[in-house]
Amino acid sequence: MSAAEQVTGKQKVFTEAYKPLHDRLVRFVQTMVYNREDVKDIVSETMLIAYQKFETIRHHEALLSYLFTVASRLVYRMQDRKKKMSHVYDTEQSEQVMDESAGAEVKLEVKDLYRALDQLPLKQKEAIVLFEISGLTLNEIQQIQGDSLSAVKSRVSRAREALKKILEEQIV
Repeated sequence: MSAAEQVTGKQKVFTEAYKPLHDRLVRFVQTMVYNREDVKDIVSETMLIAYQKFETIRHHEALLSYLFTVASRLVYRMQDRKKKMSHVYDTEQSEQVMDESAGAEVKLEVKDLYRALDQLPLKQKEAIVLFEISGLTLNEIQQIQGDSLSAVKSRVSRAREALKKILEEQIV
């Protein structure tokens, strides 16, 4: 088998494994980063890294966890580079995540949720997004964040409490 055929075969296998996970990855990154260009950059770089390391992933079922881990690290790296990340809320970004048929009230609630999420510490925000929005298990989040399971449980719980408090304050 020629090198070109090997590359084509690897591309096909990677594409088949990656394609069903792409939308979940994009939603995760969109929730962590509001700038469209940053989202595109992080998703592209995540996909490139995953493709380059694809053969080292023992179980292709673990690809989603690997993608979220890489994307999460890229988000942290980007934040470090920017030092003080601009948290300008992008209205168009929240509308991308919402269903086109969503009513005005639902759109306002989603905007409020995004604003509240933006007030959380990054690790808490990441944990709650991975658990509640992306549907990952606590064990999967633990692998992505590289912390103990109890730390992840605590983060999710604290994030829920903080969101509840923030959203209640917005109502008053």
